[in-house]
Formats: sequence, C-alpha cells, structure tokens
Amino acid sequence: LEDAVLEYTKVINMFPSDLKGFDAHTIAMVANAHHNLSVIMFKRGYESADKIEKLLYLKKAYINATKAYDLIPKDIYKSTLDKIQKSFILKQ
Repeated sequence: LEDAVLEYTKVINMFPSDLKGFDAHTIAMVANAHHNLSVIMFKRGYESADKIEKLLYLKKAYINATKAYDLIPKDIYKSTLDKIQKSFILKQ
C-alpha cells in the first residue's frame, strides 16, 4: 500500500490545486488519485487501534475524498465520502 500512496501522491503533486484550464482526462486522473488515496487512508484509519492515528488517517481520507468529489461528482466518490463522514460520527 505504501507504494500506491506514494504514486497517488506523486500524481496529485504534479498538478496545481486549481485545475482550471486542464483537459477532462487530466482532471479525471487527479480526481481518481485523490479518491484512491482517500480509500487507502480510510482503510488505514479504520484498522488503526491508536485513536490519534485513526483520527489523522480519517482526516486525510476526508480531505482527499472531498477533493475527488469536488473535481468530479461521481457516485462512487460520494459514496466514499459518505462512508468516511459516517465513520467520524460513529467514532465519537
């Protein structure tokens, strides 16, 4: 998973946060990288026994899921975002 995190982060960091002017393929690639990173961070947070580590991973998952959904409002991105939000409510 660490290699995947590094690759998705590399893709995200190759582009500015404002993707205005970029083609649809590039925006989809960056959105997908954010989504995949959010899934990995959610999994790490969900599986962590340490409360601080869990919260940090879930926060990273939420940020990336939000970015993915903001770039391209796909149902799968919204579903991931909803699951992360529910996990915050259930962990409190």
